[in-house]
Amino acid sequence: MEEKRNKKNKILMIILVLLVLVLGGYIVYEKVLDNKVDEPIKTEKKKVKIEKKEQQPKWDLSAVPETEAACTYNTTIDEVNNLRGNNIEQCQDKLTKYIVNNVKIDGIEQNIQIVIYEDIYNDKAEQFLPLTGLYLNGKKVCSLAGFFGWATLSIHDNMLFAHIDSGSDTTGYVNILAFDKMGKEVYNLEDKLKQSVIIDPISSKSNAIITANDILRNDGSINIADGEFTFVSYMTAGDVCVNGYRGSIYKVTYEGTKFSEITRVGGYGFKDDDCTVALN
Repeated sequence: MEEKRNKKNKILMIILVLLVLVLGGYIVYEKVLDNKVDEPIKTEKKKVKIEKKEQQPKWDLSAVPETEAACTYNTTIDEVNNLRGNNIEQCQDKLTKYIVNNVKIDGIEQNIQIVIYEDIYNDKAEQFLPLTGLYLNGKKVCSLAGFFGWATLSIHDNMLFAHIDSGSDTTGYVNILAFDKMGKEVYNLEDKLKQSVIIDPISSKSNAIITANDILRNDGSINIADGEFTFVSYMTAGDVCVNGYRGSIYKVTYEGTKFSEITRVGGYGFKDDDCTVALN
């Protein structure tokens, strides 16, 4: 009887010990859970590329001369390029303005206005000639004083090119300008010629340096295209033939707003020209 009671007590003791262990383990487990800091859930942020659309600038046009309604013409870039020479309509003794509409460079609309005056020998010439020129986004970027002074325009590689032609004879004054979408000048052929000091081998004078007044004004002598432009020097007075040519052809290449040096690429002769001696 005694033996059975002892055995029963041992079993109860074991059960109590087990219960204490289970309860202690549970308490410890709960304690650990309560003190555990939850790690933040990492969420991968997707980068959304937002294209920045440049706003159309509001150009300050206060420097552009006012002209009478009858002397103001609205035109396009194609039309303005066909107006060179005698096709240009001008008001007598008054400033004439051509507004070139719908010209955009890299999404930015350009304000292009060409202001001219018809007679450089008129009494009012001193007053009006300083106002003539090509105005880009409210700023005068070149003068157009002279007979048939004009600017032929084209767009290449997100740049506006202006072929300036102003003079009264075969050479007169010729320049090529390039501007970015904000109207900033990025190339000026006249300035580059001054810096380069190029001696043309086809000239009536020895060691003659090309200037903006030595470029042939005839149609086709200036060619502006994507990635390059060419121009022709004309430094042989009258019908002079030098080494088989009347002038030289020069080329400038460009990529973006980076322009190459001016390079001579050959000689130039007129159509049906009797000047045929090959250049050595």
